[in-house]
Amino acid sequence: MRVRKVDACAAGVPAAAGTALLDPPAAEVGRLQVNSAPALIGPSDDALADFDIAVSRIRAVLRESIGTDPYSDSFTELDMNEYDVAAFLCAVEDEFGLYIPDQDADRLTNVGDVARYVEHS
Repeated sequence: MRVRKVDACAAGVPAAAGTALLDPPAAEVGRLQVNSAPALIGPSDDALADFDIAVSRIRAVLRESIGTDPYSDSFTELDMNEYDVAAFLCAVEDEFGLYIPDQDADRLTNVGDVARYVEHS
């Protein structure tokens, strides 16, 4: 099976080496097989359910922190200042029994970010 002919000089390799890399030996041409692995591999249903549960718990903590139902998942859109976000993240730490270092907390800007962080902790 010939995929494509490449000029060996342009590729910077000797002519024999360039051809050998592109053309399988004649004995193996008949033995080529198609990979039957699934085309898309994503998270399992259990992982998605766990993530959804984490998001629900985080939204409950957020609701308790700001005193009302959040109309957005973005801390900026909820007019939360850095102290509000720090208090919220402390409540998340208590809820999930984990510690979020300051350098990680600075990158968390919405509920989805926090849920992904909790999921991977």
